Amino acid sequence: DMTPEWPMAETPTHVMTMAFDPDLDDCVVIALRDMIKLISARVGISREDAYTLCSLAADLRITQVGAIDSTCRAVPVNRPTFRAHRDLFIL
Repeated sequence: DMTPEWPMAETPTHVMTMAFDPDLDDCVVIALRDMIKLISARVGISREDAYTLCSLAADLRITQVGAIDSTCRAVPVNRPTFRAHRDLFIL
């Protein structure tokens, strides 16, 4: 089971990882790395395959840019599509 280092959220259709950091570039890296870990743990694929899936289907959204911290979230493909593509990564 995966314990996230940063906040995450789930809706009926999506899973999101979030990050906060004064540097927006670092914020994006944190959110994406947590999404890769989450996908790898939940689906049972390698981190490399999870990275590939994120490259194709994830969306990074900047939700706040501020003087103290920036906030971003990584949003993968919706759950039904994600489950349908799981078999592509299992040999």
